[in-house]
Amino acid sequence: MIRKRLGLGGIIALWLSVGVLFGQANTGTISGSVNDPSGAAVPGTHIEVTNELTGETRTSTSSNVGYYAFALLPPGRCTITATAKGFKQTTRTGVILTAGQTLTVDLQLELGATSEAVTGLRNASTDRLYHLGTT
Repeated sequence: MIRKRLGLGGIIALWLSVGVLFGQANTGTISGSVNDPSGAAVPGTHIEVTNELTGETRTSTSSNVGYYAFALLPPGRCTITATAKGFKQTTRTGVILTAGQTLTVDLQLELGATSEAVTGLRNASTDRLYHLGTT
Protein backbone atom coordinates (compact mmCIF):
# COMPACT_ATOMS: atom_id res chain seq x y z
CA MET A 1 0.00 0.00 0.00
CA ILE A 2 1.36 3.38 -0.98
CA ARG A 3 0.62 6.33 1.30
CA LYS A 4 0.75 9.89 0.10
CA ARG A 5 1.47 12.65 2.51
CA LEU A 6 -0.46 15.84 2.34
CA GLY A 7 2.09 18.59 2.77
CA LEU A 8 1.45 22.11 4.05
CA GLY A 9 0.84 23.32 0.47
CA GLY A 10 -1.80 20.63 -0.04
CA ILE A 11 -3.53 21.53 3.20
CA ILE A 12 -3.63 25.22 2.26
CA ALA A 13 -4.98 24.40 -1.22
CA LEU A 14 -7.70 22.19 0.29
CA TRP A 15 -8.60 24.88 2.82
CA LEU A 16 -8.88 27.55 0.11
CA SER A 17 -11.06 25.37 -2.13
CA VAL A 18 -13.44 24.64 0.76
CA GLY A 19 -13.62 28.37 1.48
CA VAL A 20 -14.62 29.08 -2.11
CA LEU A 21 -17.31 26.37 -2.06
CA PHE A 22 -18.89 27.59 1.15
CA GLY A 23 -18.14 31.30 0.85
CA GLN A 24 -20.63 34.08 0.30
CA ALA A 25 -22.43 33.96 -3.04
CA ASN A 26 -21.57 36.62 -5.59
CA THR A 27 -25.21 37.07 -6.64
CA GLY A 28 -28.39 38.23 -4.96
CA THR A 29 -32.16 37.84 -5.19
CA ILE A 30 -34.93 40.40 -5.61
CA SER A 31 -38.50 39.31 -4.91
CA GLY A 32 -41.78 40.82 -3.82
CA SER A 33 -45.46 41.16 -4.48
CA VAL A 34 -47.45 43.30 -6.88
CA ASN A 35 -50.67 44.85 -5.57
CA ASP A 36 -53.33 47.31 -6.68
CA PRO A 37 -54.31 50.36 -4.55
CA SER A 38 -56.76 48.22 -2.49
CA GLY A 39 -53.99 45.73 -1.64
CA ALA A 40 -55.29 42.99 -3.94
CA ALA A 41 -52.70 40.95 -5.86
CA VAL A 42 -52.13 41.76 -9.53
CA PRO A 43 -51.33 38.47 -11.28
CA GLY A 44 -49.73 38.45 -14.71
CA THR A 45 -47.80 41.69 -14.19
CA HIS A 46 -44.77 41.98 -16.50
CA ILE A 47 -41.71 42.73 -14.33
CA GLU A 48 -38.28 43.84 -15.58
CA VAL A 49 -35.12 44.20 -13.51
CA THR A 50 -32.33 46.16 -15.21
CA ASN A 51 -28.78 46.52 -13.89
CA GLU A 52 -28.14 50.27 -14.20
CA LEU A 53 -24.39 49.82 -14.82
CA THR A 54 -24.42 47.03 -17.41
CA GLY A 55 -27.90 47.49 -18.91
CA GLU A 56 -28.58 43.75 -18.50
CA THR A 57 -32.33 43.17 -18.22
CA ARG A 58 -34.21 40.16 -16.87
CA THR A 59 -37.95 39.69 -17.25
CA SER A 60 -40.61 37.72 -15.42
CA THR A 61 -44.35 37.65 -14.80
CA SER A 62 -46.01 37.80 -11.38
CA SER A 63 -47.75 34.63 -10.22
CA ASN A 64 -51.48 34.15 -9.66
CA VAL A 65 -50.96 35.60 -6.15
CA GLY A 66 -48.92 38.56 -7.43
CA TYR A 67 -45.51 37.20 -6.38
CA TYR A 68 -42.33 37.63 -8.44
CA ALA A 69 -38.70 36.63 -7.91
CA PHE A 70 -35.37 37.13 -9.67
CA ALA A 71 -32.56 34.88 -8.42
CA LEU A 72 -28.85 34.90 -9.29
CA LEU A 73 -28.73 38.64 -10.07
CA PRO A 74 -25.32 40.32 -10.11
CA PRO A 75 -24.93 42.92 -7.35
CA GLY A 76 -25.37 46.59 -8.21
CA ARG A 77 -27.93 49.37 -8.71
CA CYS A 78 -31.13 48.14 -10.35
CA THR A 79 -34.28 49.58 -11.87
CA ILE A 80 -37.47 47.56 -11.43
CA THR A 81 -40.36 48.20 -13.84
CA ALA A 82 -43.86 46.72 -13.54
CA THR A 83 -46.46 46.84 -16.32
CA ALA A 84 -50.01 45.45 -16.19
CA LYS A 85 -53.11 46.04 -18.29
CA GLY A 86 -55.34 48.71 -16.75
CA PHE A 87 -52.54 50.13 -14.59
CA LYS A 88 -49.92 52.84 -14.98
CA GLN A 89 -46.36 51.62 -15.42
CA THR A 90 -44.50 51.64 -12.10
CA THR A 91 -40.72 52.12 -11.93
CA ARG A 92 -38.38 51.91 -8.93
CA THR A 93 -34.85 53.19 -9.62
CA GLY A 94 -31.70 53.05 -7.53
CA VAL A 95 -32.51 49.72 -5.88
CA ILE A 96 -29.17 48.51 -4.48
CA LEU A 97 -28.55 44.75 -4.39
CA THR A 98 -25.47 43.39 -2.65
CA ALA A 99 -23.84 39.97 -2.98
CA GLY A 100 -25.61 37.28 -0.96
CA GLN A 101 -28.61 39.54 -0.27
CA THR A 102 -32.28 38.61 -0.61
CA LEU A 103 -34.09 41.91 -1.12
CA THR A 104 -37.87 42.33 -0.91
CA VAL A 105 -39.32 45.04 -3.15
CA ASP A 106 -43.13 45.17 -3.07
CA LEU A 107 -44.77 47.15 -5.86
CA GLN A 108 -48.11 48.99 -5.74
CA LEU A 109 -49.66 49.77 -9.10
CA GLU A 110 -51.88 52.79 -9.75
CA LEU A 111 -55.03 52.52 -11.82
CA GLY A 112 -54.83 54.10 -15.27
CA ALA A 113 -53.84 53.50 -18.85
CA THR A 114 -50.37 52.09 -19.45
CA SER A 115 -49.72 54.45 -22.33
CA GLU A 116 -51.50 56.11 -25.19
CA ALA A 117 -50.04 57.39 -28.42
CA VAL A 118 -51.91 59.52 -30.93
CA THR A 119 -50.61 59.47 -34.46
CA GLY A 120 -51.36 62.37 -36.77
CA LEU A 121 -50.14 64.14 -39.87
CA ARG A 122 -50.14 67.89 -40.39
CA ASN A 123 -50.40 69.35 -43.86
CA ALA A 124 -47.91 72.25 -43.89
CA SER A 125 -49.63 74.20 -46.68
CA THR A 126 -53.12 74.15 -45.12
CA ASP A 127 -52.05 73.69 -41.48
CA ARG A 128 -54.68 70.96 -41.25
CA LEU A 129 -54.14 68.02 -38.85
CA TYR A 130 -55.21 64.55 -39.96
CA HIS A 131 -55.83 62.00 -37.20
CA LEU A 132 -54.34 58.61 -38.22
CA GLY A 133 -55.06 56.55 -35.11
CA THR A 134 -54.66 55.92 -31.41
CA THR A 135 -52.73 53.06 -29.87
